[in-house]
Amino acid sequence: MKEKTSPGNHLSSAVNLRLLPVLLLIPLLALTACGSKSSKVNTAENAKLVAGSELAVFLTSDADKNHIDGIPHEPWIAVKNGDDGGWEVVGSSLADKTDKGALTPELLSEVRTFIRCETWVNNATYKSTSGYTTTGTSEGVLLHYYDVPSGGYYGWNQIESKELPKSAGSTPHYIIDNSKIIKNIESRMAAGVGIYDDPKDFTVENGVLTKYENTQGWDRRDYFEPICIPENVTAIGDFVFARCGFSAFIMGPQVTSIGRGAFSDSDQMTSIDLSHVQTIGPVAFEKCNSLETVTLSDSENYAEDLHNIFMECPNLREIIIPDSHPSLMTRNGIVYSRDGKTLRYIPEGSDVPWEEAIKGTDTLGYCAVRNMDAGIGEELVLDSFKDLGHGNFDSQPTVRFLTIAGDELTELDTVFEHCPLLETVTITAPIREIGSLNFYKCPLLREVILPETLEVIEGNTFEESPLLAEIRIPASVTEIDKYAFPADTVLIVTKGSYAEEYAKENNRSFRYEGE
Repeated sequence: MKEKTSPGNHLSSAVNLRLLPVLLLIPLLALTACGSKSSKVNTAENAKLVAGSELAVFLTSDADKNHIDGIPHEPWIAVKNGDDGGWEVVGSSLADKTDKGALTPELLSEVRTFIRCETWVNNATYKSTSGYTTTGTSEGVLLHYYDVPSGGYYGWNQIESKELPKSAGSTPHYIIDNSKIIKNIESRMAAGVGIYDDPKDFTVENGVLTKYENTQGWDRRDYFEPICIPENVTAIGDFVFARCGFSAFIMGPQVTSIGRGAFSDSDQMTSIDLSHVQTIGPVAFEKCNSLETVTLSDSENYAEDLHNIFMECPNLREIIIPDSHPSLMTRNGIVYSRDGKTLRYIPEGSDVPWEEAIKGTDTLGYCAVRNMDAGIGEELVLDSFKDLGHGNFDSQPTVRFLTIAGDELTELDTVFEHCPLLETVTITAPIREIGSLNFYKCPLLREVILPETLEVIEGNTFEESPLLAEIRIPASVTEIDKYAFPADTVLIVTKGSYAEEYAKENNRSFRYEGE
């Protein structure tokens, strides 16, 4: 009768499994854990795995030491629980340091990954010609891989011995010894890819990963194991992992570039570490619906384009940027300029209230607050800004009454459009120019008060806002685009003004102010 394992039961002993208390510790090839490097390995789950052992003390006390980043053929060490209950070194490439001696904290401080060996035994009953029955056995092993600095779980790898025959001249017993386990791990290290990944899965051209294809023959998404990027990859090409559905990606510091749409629509991924990536293409993480946390590098290359990179990530709550970044910093997961004056990007899933988010700022970056609703009600007063950026209130869903005030704001780029509930706009700030598409397609907009400083009204500014029955044009205006207003809007003008001339030349309905 065969006993089978359940490969989905990664984090505890599977039913009918006999646990062999063996741990192997090795540095994993050039891979960076998805978790924080500063965290410890003594999570509740991992503590259970090594509870009561001297090894647990070593790991929890030394996990915050500097660890080897990992390159092919780095030293590894294999240990097992000996007969006396202590941990015994059974194999190592650190022979000059260990000589198969005892474990020390110094040795463990060089280790990046530890592996828990979990074995099972398949049984088969045989009956001899004389009537005796015996039981044959065949061992199998699951290798569970864990990251020492973070305590994160990489995944599992399976090794099997021979299949038990239907009949045998003598009772078969097939075992898996330490040397076979070590050889398997060495082979995986030499391949330069992750626990599950086959080198044939990756197409790499001059360091650029151009294609990924799962050749494993089973749905990896069922097990949520990470994709480990090969160590010979320095750049991930356009759309390589788009719509892949994997939950995690592990890449080493050699990966410095991510192409357009490379991870778009990866709907299982909750976090990713990009602390070594220097360039990130547009929509690289678009529509990653489960993405919550992103760690970025100190590169300047992405600073102006965070909205496009993480477009439509509804649960993204936190961006982490190192203190070494020359121009950016983060507070409450929100990205600001180093001096705190410019709000660069609010993640779409942020729950930080509006007033808290803009505290101390006077400038909004490109689409910095687009899709932010927290704390913005029916009435919005913008009176502390000198620049409202571009696209920041496009499709804003709650505001009905808008006031733009203050002394420093002189120009409106395309900031407000497609605002479904917007009814009134009052501008008292010294605006000289209103850019194209401001207040475009605002179906409930009925009243607009423009400042006496205004000089230019660009194209499609109030177009397709059908309830705007009339609007007063200040005498200061010297330029109006032909398609600035809905066709039926009546212009209120000053006699002898440019606005009067404009209305007559374009056959617009108008009346004089005071009539």
